[in-house]
Amino acid sequence: MRKLFFNLTVVFLVLSFYGFCFAAPILTIESATISEGQTTTIDVILSGNPSSGADAATAFDFKIPYSTSGLNAANLVAGSSISGLGGTFTPTLSSGLISALYFNLSSTIPVIPNGVLAIFDITGLVAGLYPLNFSVVGLGNVDGDDITDFQTVAGSVNVVPIPGAVWLLGGGLVSLVALRRRRS
Repeated sequence: MRKLFFNLTVVFLVLSFYGFCFAAPILTIESATISEGQTTTIDVILSGNPSSGADAATAFDFKIPYSTSGLNAANLVAGSSISGLGGTFTPTLSSGLISALYFNLSSTIPVIPNGVLAIFDITGLVAGLYPLNFSVVGLGNVDGDDITDFQTVAGSVNVVPIPGAVWLLGGGLVSLVALRRRRS
């Protein structure tokens, strides 16, 4: 009985390790929390990309819609994982849509430990929670074929209002300065 339990445990561990080593690539949009009027950088990250083979990504295409009433996007540039590889990176920023296309049929996109594919700035205009989801996404391999086995993880931007206490503190400080000047 012990030997059977031991053998089953070994088989389970081997299969778990096999699944861990050959997991599907994951495309992720970072999340952030910012104040109204503040700008932050958001990364689009690829993790788990194999270094070679039919499932190794050498190209990507994504579109991320966003709310123009609460956010403003700017400065879409190639991320550190693809900036030195050559290939063609085509960024497009339009009102309410962030999109990028990249292809390089000679080099796999490295992901040590996570590959930054693209970077963009986002500014919070109005307080609220704004989702950043992929509306279109695709990964391609060196043969020009689509990779269909991958996952996506959406992000969000939480824009928080500037607290009323800051405005009260600022108004109080201005009043104290005015009183001091008046007395002297």
